Amino acid sequence: MCAYLFQHPNEVHTALVLCGSQGVGKNSFVEPLGVLLGSHYVLLSNIQELVSNFNYHLKHAVLIHANEALWGGHKKEIGTLKAMITEKTCLIEGKGKDRIMVKNFKHIILSSNEEWPVHLDHDDRRFFVLRVSENHKEDHTYFAAVQEQLDRGGYEALLYDLLHEDLIVFNPRELPNSEAAFSIKIRSSDSIHKYIYEALKDGCFDIGNVSPNGIWKTLPVDSVFNDYCCWYSKNGEKGVIKDIFSRHLLKVMPSITISRPRSRSGNGRTKMYVLPDITDAREDFQKFYKAGSSIWND
Repeated sequence: MCAYLFQHPNEVHTALVLCGSQGVGKNSFVEPLGVLLGSHYVLLSNIQELVSNFNYHLKHAVLIHANEALWGGHKKEIGTLKAMITEKTCLIEGKGKDRIMVKNFKHIILSSNEEWPVHLDHDDRRFFVLRVSENHKEDHTYFAAVQEQLDRGGYEALLYDLLHEDLIVFNPRELPNSEAAFSIKIRSSDSIHKYIYEALKDGCFDIGNVSPNGIWKTLPVDSVFNDYCCWYSKNGEKGVIKDIFSRHLLKVMPSITISRPRSRSGNGRTKMYVLPDITDAREDFQKFYKAGSSIWND
């Protein structure tokens, strides 16, 4: 992605999100790129500097580093940010000045110490999330050596590598699945999806009751919904009505079907969810969230 920025600065596709605690080296990764870009690099420290209508300070920006500027609760700003990531043009406005339309060169890196740095939809492909390793957390000797190498020709070598990286088969829209991205997506989701994920991890739609039976089989629609109600109440989540819950469940796991078998007593037919094999159900969920199988690991 970094090489693509330098070789194709006129194309914007995806923002990079760096997650990790203080001292792991997020700034040490971004700052050399900023040095190479000079006045076309902008460092921001709050959300308004990033999404405000008065954005003249971003007029010449090619790389924007939003350091601790965003968190997952900033839902109303996410639309503006998404447009900034992918639109070919953007409006620039200064206080007391006319707005002008310019070509969008703004590439964005978000870095945060928060576990929930940005709100992500289940199918989002605008943000590529990476969790920075803790191996060199507060390792001052290590980072001093990195800086010394940069000062002794490292910047020039870095620029050469970025400009000569072979990108023939690289597609900035086709990014690998990220476990870090999934954890943010599920935290950004509503109570229905969180409940489904927990149920699939446990292998049963009986996780809200006091004594789960651990059964994965054909189950009454009302039984599953009642368990969901117990679960969201216990976990402080906001619930939804049964019809909305059912529509979401079938959308996330289309291999589930609904039947109305005749009861033995002959007194009406109970609406039932016919559940697929647990492996198939999990694969449905993975496809919906664009995630890998590692999301089931504790």
